[in-house]
Amino acid sequence: AVAAVLSETNADLGIDLLDDLPKKWQRLGNLVLLPKTAFSGEKWRKITLDEGFWQVVATALNAMRLGRQADVDAGAMRHSHAELLLGDDGWVEHREHGVVYCFDATKVMFSAGNISERGWTGTIAAQGEVVVDLYCGIGYYSLPLLVNAGVAHVHACEMNPESIAALRAGLQLNGVAERCTIHEGDNQETAPALAGSADRVLLGLLPSSEATWPLAVRCLKPDGGVLHVHMNVVDNNPGDIDAWAEQTLLAFGSLVEDENRPWKLEIVEIRKVKWYAPHVRPCVLILKAQPKE
Repeated sequence: AVAAVLSETNADLGIDLLDDLPKKWQRLGNLVLLPKTAFSGEKWRKITLDEGFWQVVATALNAMRLGRQADVDAGAMRHSHAELLLGDDGWVEHREHGVVYCFDATKVMFSAGNISERGWTGTIAAQGEVVVDLYCGIGYYSLPLLVNAGVAHVHACEMNPESIAALRAGLQLNGVAERCTIHEGDNQETAPALAGSADRVLLGLLPSSEATWPLAVRCLKPDGGVLHVHMNVVDNNPGDIDAWAEQTLLAFGSLVEDENRPWKLEIVEIRKVKWYAPHVRPCVLILKAQPKE
């Protein structure tokens, strides 16, 4: 389809131009999000100025709207700057594992690489639990817990207004809004009020959530609970991830002692999510705290 448009515009059909066609893309509802380098650069500029070109691409991909990815802010807000190429807005309803996520793809990042982890989260035996999600975002992990795992309530901490708007929409679409309380703002300011309330605490910030590990310990109920500790782990050699897990276990052991909690900690599972970059792998360490015998 693109080759036909190029022929009609008398564009240069050199192999380098056709080789630029994207080999992969992300489908979010009826919007397709192209890689950030797709159809970019001076050689594509004249062709892509015509909105009809984007309609041809959208039709070929069976999409109603098109966007192009951009770098995500490195700060705590993790703003997306994806560019909308075709369509009136970037709001999408994206369904996976029986959960509907609603968000503006031009403002909020949605990682396709975490699909298996989101699905697994919904299978956790957590029925009736109270959960504190210290980095809730649009509900990447909270929504599966509410919709599929049957938790009693989620306390969702989030500071990005765009993510909060998306979370509210997702809670309504999935019919679980009455079982979630949103705590807007910095979790260091909002989450202390949740001390002693949680059966499970999610620490889903990458590259590291270490700044809130003490807070997570305080959020657990007096008889302990479960911690989900996310981190980007350098994985150069066999055993690197296991060593990280043991170091993290020791760190939380020290925090438990500092908080005078009479708990023993154990590693339940180490989950390797995906590759983030060469030799860097996001992992989730599941820790269980329970009273000492």
